[in-house]
Amino acid sequence: MDTVENDTDVIMIFKQKNGIFWYLMILELLWYDSHGII
Repeated sequence: MDTVENDTDVIMIFKQKNGIFWYLMILELLWYDSHGII
């Protein structure tokens, strides 16, 4: 049950104002990493 609660906490964080910012930043980091730029 702890895992489910932790997942819910993460979802709540992404629902906050900064959620979209962090989501886009993570996507950008993953994109750069997958293209070997970093």
